[in-house]
Amino acid sequence: MEGASDVEFNGLCNVRARLIPQVEEEIIMGLFCAALLVCQILVHKQRDVVPRVKDSLTINAQTVTADLKDVSLSAALNTVFNQAHSRWRLSHSARSLADHDRCSIHLVDVKLERALDAILNASRGTRPRLVCKKEAGVYVIDLPRISIKLTGKSISAALKSLFSTCDLDYVYWSQEGRNFGINLSLTDVPFDQALDRIMAQAGGSFRYVLERRQGVCILRPAVSDRFPWSDAHTRVSVRFSFLDGASAADALFGAFGMSYVVSMALDKPVTYEKSDYSFEGCLEGVLDGIDKNLTFTLEDSGRGGLAILQPRTGINFTGR
Repeated sequence: MEGASDVEFNGLCNVRARLIPQVEEEIIMGLFCAALLVCQILVHKQRDVVPRVKDSLTINAQTVTADLKDVSLSAALNTVFNQAHSRWRLSHSARSLADHDRCSIHLVDVKLERALDAILNASRGTRPRLVCKKEAGVYVIDLPRISIKLTGKSISAALKSLFSTCDLDYVYWSQEGRNFGINLSLTDVPFDQALDRIMAQAGGSFRYVLERRQGVCILRPAVSDRFPWSDAHTRVSVRFSFLDGASAADALFGAFGMSYVVSMALDKPVTYEKSDYSFEGCLEGVLDGIDKNLTFTLEDSGRGGLAILQPRTGINFTGR
């Protein structure tokens, strides 16, 4: 009996020795399967958060497709950035231009950077007036930075150089004369800062208001009583580059707080540039660029005044 017990005990030991590795292997396999299941669940959840890469409107590809016809530049940019799922903003200086400038463009599966270049160039016939840069992951649409050197320039000449550098349209008027010598050297500074530096050298008597109207910068003295458009001492500087006639007239009259009525559509683009000129002389030049058949009558009434624009024949008026 004692020998039989030894045999039975040895048999149980052998069975246990065979079972333990098998159980451990099954436990390991079970843990592996559980881990694999957890990974699959996490992958499915991640797919619900991140857009699937199946078309041109993905974050990774950053390509866009759009058919834009006569839309504002800001609307075109909004379309492109929304499709690319990218954050963006317009600078304060660029907003007026982006809301005013219009473009038409057709894009098919184009990378974001190339789409931006195409839109910014399509809004202007020559070179883009706005540029795109990236700051902390955000695309910023802004005016180009300024590098300019001015030596002994009058205010009007300095402003002409500044606005021409950025290809910007503007109206500026003053009664202070032309005897200010602007000496300034600027390298890679924002447009608004360059403008502030130029006007700061004009002296303490210059208190100016900067307005942006129909894509045009209007720079004028702070006026408390009335706009002296009819004064012989008032000198006007104007730069319009391929600007639609309605916007050009609105900017020129708006700079002097004037109301106006017009009996025809002012939709023809006008290019006109003049420095230190009379208001009537500038108005005549602008209207001549729009339509040589246009005539005008000015009435000095109220704080600003009234201008009546009409062809040499015609009686139907619309007010502005």
